Amino acid sequence: MNPRELGFPLQAGRPPIARPEDERGIRSVLEHARREHLRVAPIGGGRHLSVCRPDVERGEVDLLLSTAALDRVVEYVPGDGTLTAQAGCSMQALAETVAEGGHALTPRVPNPERASLGGTLGAGRSGLDRVRYGPLRHHVLGMRVMLADGNVARSGGRLVKNVTGFDLHRLYTGSRGTLCVILEASLRLFPLPEAERHLVWKETRLEPQLERAAALADSALEPRVEALLREEGIWELHLGLAGLGVSVAFERDLAVQLAGSPTQELEGEHPELFDIEESGGGTQIESCAPPGELAARTSELDALGAERILILPRAGRLCAWIQEPSPLPPPQIVDLWPRFIPRALPFAWHEALAPRATEVPALAPMLSLQKALDPEGRFASNIFPGRP
Repeated sequence: MNPRELGFPLQAGRPPIARPEDERGIRSVLEHARREHLRVAPIGGGRHLSVCRPDVERGEVDLLLSTAALDRVVEYVPGDGTLTAQAGCSMQALAETVAEGGHALTPRVPNPERASLGGTLGAGRSGLDRVRYGPLRHHVLGMRVMLADGNVARSGGRLVKNVTGFDLHRLYTGSRGTLCVILEASLRLFPLPEAERHLVWKETRLEPQLERAAALADSALEPRVEALLREEGIWELHLGLAGLGVSVAFERDLAVQLAGSPTQELEGEHPELFDIEESGGGTQIESCAPPGELAARTSELDALGAERILILPRAGRLCAWIQEPSPLPPPQIVDLWPRFIPRALPFAWHEALAPRATEVPALAPMLSLQKALDPEGRFASNIFPGRP
C-alpha cells in the first residue's frame, strides 16, 4: 500500500501528508509506516517545519502525520482553572473558550488562529507572556500521546491536584515530533485580566534601554510582557501590564516613575508585538545570556549581520533575524554553541552544528529516552542533537 492508496494528498517539494480523522486512523498510519519502514514526522499545522524539522525540506522524511482533525475540547474546568483539549484545536479557539469562563491561556503565540495546540507543544513555543507566566512546559499538567508502536501513553493528569508520576509530558513539550504523536494535553489557566496597558520607550542606543529594564526588574512590577526590539536602528522597550484595574494603574505610575515618560502608551495590548517572532523571514537564531552580558551578546549578533533583534531582558533571551546568511555558520555562531538555539536556519547550518551538540551534558539521557520510546527510529530526525 502506498500513500496515495491511503488517501494522502501530495504537495510539491513535501512528503505526502496523512490527516487521520481519529486516534484509530493515527494508529493505522503508524502501522503502515512500520511495515513500509517509513520515517514519520508528526505535525500540527506545519507552520514550524523549517524551525523544528528542517530535514522535511530536504526530503529526509517519508510521511507527515497531521493531527489537525483532532479538534475537540475534552474538558474545561473553570473552578480548577484547567483545560484539556485535543492536539488539533487552534490556540485562538481555546483562548476564546476559556475567556468565556474568565480565564486566559498561555502562551500567547503569533497568529493563534493558525497555531494548533499540538504544534505549539511540539515546537515548545513560549510566547512573549513568558515574562509573567514562565515557559510553556511549566503549565502542561498532562498529556496523552501515541508512541511509534501505536500504543497510547498517559503522563500527568487533567487537574492540578491529580498530577502524579514522572513528568514525561514536559519532555514531550519541545520534542519537535521526535518522541511521539501528541493526542491531547491539559493546561493550567490564569485569570483573565480586568485591564491592560502597554507602554513604549524609544531610543537610538541600547544601553539606556537596558538601564530602564534593569530598574523595572528591580521593582515590584510584574509585567506580562517586557521586551526590547530593534528595528531600523531604533530600540523600543515594550512593557505590557495586565491584571486588576487598580493594580495596572499603580504599576503604570511606578513604571513612569522609574523609567520616565513613555514615547507611546496604549490601552490594551500591542497586537503587532506578539506576532513579531513570525515576521520578517530570513534566518533566525536565538541566544541566551545573563542580564549583564546582553549588550555584549547583541554586539556579537550585530557582527553576524542581524537586521532585527528581540531581547527579553528578564529571561536573558535574544532572537536575531539575518536576511542574507552565509552558506555555512560563521565562526562566531560556532563559538556561541550551545548557548544559542536554532530557529529558522539553512540546513547546512544544522548539519555543521549538530555534532557540537555532543557537548551538551543532557545529551546521553535524551538519546536514551528517544531509543526507549522509539526503538526503530520511526520519528527520529537526522539532525537531532548529537547526529551529523
